Amino acid sequence: MEFSIRFPSLAQGFVSLRSLRKGKKVLHRCALQAEEEEEDEEEEEEEEEEEEEEDEEEEKEEEQVEKEA
Repeated sequence: MEFSIRFPSLAQGFVSLRSLRKGKKVLHRCALQAEEEEEDEEEEEEEEEEEEEEDEEEEKEEEQVEKEA
């Protein structure tokens, strides 16, 4: 009896483990990068809010000084 094992070719939609591992690494890297970008955006928004609050406080102080004068 003769046994022959046929492996499907990559052209038929099968992927090697090596390429799966590479893809996993790329996805992980992309996820980390997206997370860092999201954190940066949140920090920028917080800084903008703080600046707006400081500007409002300065305006209130200026109005009080004008009322007193």
